[in-house]
Amino acid sequence: MKWQPRYARIDPRHPQALGICDESDFVFNRKDLVKQMEWRGNRLVWTGFYKGKPFVDQPQEQLRPPAVKADPTPVKEPRLPQPDSDFYTFQENPVPLPQRLTEELNSFNWTSSSPAPVDTGDPDGRPVEGVQALISKLNHILWGMG
Repeated sequence: MKWQPRYARIDPRHPQALGICDESDFVFNRKDLVKQMEWRGNRLVWTGFYKGKPFVDQPQEQLRPPAVKADPTPVKEPRLPQPDSDFYTFQENPVPLPQRLTEELNSFNWTSSSPAPVDTGDPDGRPVEGVQALISKLNHILWGMG
């Protein structure tokens, strides 16, 4: 029995080179082997494999980078609110918050002369009423409540 390749055509009068498919190991005419391509970035790149036409894979589109829209056009000469405008003033008192906090904390009576309850609930032994008053003042300064 003669050896007959499955995918190659052998003509004794016009001999042609043969090649082996990297995918299937079948013998093909060399001219019928094609380069296997795949997407890398926005380009098709040869993977280094030669394959017979029945075994060539289609390059997968999901390997391409996504199409990204351009950034929005910036506004020329934007007019942002300035720090001294009403945009940044949330309360009637325009004194900056850190300065107001410092003033309120300095004016608070830390050594209250009121007698402390038996169980203060505070490990430092400060009266609970004093702490509640401080919290109330801080809430009023920061959030306008209390």
